[in-house]
Amino acid sequence: MNAKKYVKRKLEMLIKQFPQAHIRYEFHELSNTHLVEIIPNEVYSHNEYIAWELKFHHKFTKRFPTQHICFIPDDGLGGVENPEFTLCGEQRISATTQKATGGIGIGSVTVTCSKRPATAAALTLPERLIAPANIASVLHTLQSVPQPDYSPRYAQ
Repeated sequence: MNAKKYVKRKLEMLIKQFPQAHIRYEFHELSNTHLVEIIPNEVYSHNEYIAWELKFHHKFTKRFPTQHICFIPDDGLGGVENPEFTLCGEQRISATTQKATGGIGIGSVTVTCSKRPATAAALTLPERLIAPANIASVLHTLQSVPQPDYSPRYAQ
C-alpha cells in the first residue's frame, strides 16, 4: 500500500473516532510531505486526538521513512490549499444540516461541512420545511444521502 492510501485509510478510521471533525488532506510532492488539516481546534487539541496523532506519526515514519506528515489546526500558518480529499464526520454534517434547515421554504440547499469545504452534497429537500414537524423528515433525508467518493485524484 502506498503512503497516500495508508494515510487516507487511517484518517477514515479517525473520523469515526471523532465524528465532530472535518479533515482536509493534500500531498506536497516537492517536499514529500503529507499535510492534514484537522478542524475544529477542539478536536486538534483533544487529549485522545493528540495520543492518536503521536501513535500514527510513529507508525507512519517507520513504514515510510523517506516521507513526512504534518498535522495542522484550521487556524495554523499555511494550511491545505488544494485538498485531494476531505472527510467530514457525522456530527459535523448534522450540525451544519440543522443550521441550514432554519427558515428554508421550498427548493434545495447545499449542505457543506465547514466554511471552506472542498466538496459539498447538493440535494433537494421536502417541499414544506417551515413547520417544525417536518424538520425530523429533513434530517432523515439528509442522513440518507450517499457519501461522495473521496478516491484520490492521482494516478499511481
